Amino acid sequence: MTVPNVRRLVLGVAAAAAVVACGAVVAMAVTPKGGAYLSGGRPHAVGLKVAASGRELAKFYFPSCGGKNTAPVLKHLRISDAGSFSAKRKIREVIEDARSGRGARSLDAIYDRKVSVKGRFTAPTRARGTGFVTYRHTLRNSDTGEILPGEFICKIGETGKSTWKAKPAPNPYGAANSDRG
Repeated sequence: MTVPNVRRLVLGVAAAAAVVACGAVVAMAVTPKGGAYLSGGRPHAVGLKVAASGRELAKFYFPSCGGKNTAPVLKHLRISDAGSFSAKRKIREVIEDARSGRGARSLDAIYDRKVSVKGRFTAPTRARGTGFVTYRHTLRNSDTGEILPGEFICKIGETGKSTWKAKPAPNPYGAANSDRG
């Protein structure tokens, strides 16, 4: 090989190494900061608590639906190397004999939630994405199992889907309650 060809080869290898190094820097830029608490998306606020390892979301807090119910929480969402995460879940909670009184029939409260989240970290302490929450509350007779007519249905946003951006925020539950949920 001649000297000019060796120089071209060396420069080509150096350029390739620089491109690989830049890719590594980009990958590191979206690695979430372990232990961070992020929130955002007003008026329908979400909360993200990153695990100490930075490899998963320890908890993802959804907004409550019109203030009428407790907000659902998804736990242990894996974060990909690119900083993305997603999950879908159906959650059912039945409270037996939730409503009863003197001479009244005993009723169970049934809470059905469908939740979905998809997001990506854009920086170690910033993320953006979309979330979907539907909430349905019905009553059933504790003795017969019959579902009573009438229900309360709520969706976050007009379509049930809400776009959010999250950034660092003080933990609204205080340091003593950092493991809420």
